[in-house]
Formats: sequence, structure tokens, C-alpha cells
Amino acid sequence: MKTQFVPTDFNGIILALKSGKFDAIISGMSITDERKKQIDFSKPYFMSGQIIIVKSGNKSITKSDDLVGKTIGVELGTTGDKSSQDLDKKLKEKQSKGIKEIKKYDKATDALQDLQTGRSDAVIIDEPVGRYYVSAADKKGKYTVLSEKLTSEPMGIGFKKGDKELEESVQKALDEMKKDGTLL
Repeated sequence: MKTQFVPTDFNGIILALKSGKFDAIISGMSITDERKKQIDFSKPYFMSGQIIIVKSGNKSITKSDDLVGKTIGVELGTTGDKSSQDLDKKLKEKQSKGIKEIKKYDKATDALQDLQTGRSDAVIIDEPVGRYYVSAADKKGKYTVLSEKLTSEPMGIGFKKGDKELEESVQKALDEMKKDGTLL
């Protein structure tokens, strides 16, 4: 197959798939019940989850409970966005106070930039995405990833509902990659 990559804001990625802008979502897409109502998925190929990132040197936030009264950055439309809302609800039930503000960004890099400049206190983000960005040479030592993981999420490749031919073809390739060790 010929591959063409189509960069798309994550918040509109499902709509773009459904409208035919591209044929599959291969972008760290967490498989959720809500998303399964709109699109089909491959079998999970990776387990991920949401993590919390703070600016290096921040000693006041060491766990999710410390986010009470804090400003949190998330990428719009991601499971990090949903996790922040779930955490806010949990904190309000547990401590009768929640997150001060959930700032939503079109790009994860914008959320991390605002964290670095002090416009937010933490970022909730997909683990592979967050670890990738904070490990970049120009970012080393600027961020701390907390040890607590907020969620555990299976990742899959998204397809338009009913596009079984492409889904089966991609699933066959994934299965072969698992079998030969290319995909762990």
C-alpha cells in the first residue's frame, strides 16, 4: 500500500476520518467505548495511559491529589482531556475541592510550553507522547514525569465504520509483526 501522512489536530481526527480526509488513524488512539460508537478499531497493539507532567523542581505536586486548586493543561479531544475531567470530579468528591482550571490546547506541545512558562501547574497527557516530548534534547531536565499513572488504555488503529477490507488487511500486518517480533 502507498502511505500518505495527513497531520490533523487531534480534536477533529475522528470527524476527519469519517469525512474521508484519510483512511485510518494511526496516532496513539486509545480505544474507548465512546470512540467505538463512531469508528472501528484494530485489536490493541499497545497499552498506554495518562500521566502527569510538572515543571522540574516542582515539589508541591507529587501525586494526582496534589492537583486540587491547580491549573492543568490538556490536549483538546484526547483521553487526557477526559481524564482531567474525571480527576476533577474525583477530587471534588474526595476533598470537596477540585482542579482550579483545565486549559485545553490544540497541540500537546502548546500545553507543555505553557507549563514551562508557568501558565499552568501540570499537564495530563498520553504516556508515550509526553515521554517523547520531555525526552527531546532541548527539553531534558525541564520536566518531571510523576510516577503515578492515571489510567491504563489500550491503543489501536481507527477505521471508518464498515471499512472491513482495510481493517482486516492492517490487522493481518499487525498480527504478522507480533508473530515475527517486529511489534512487541
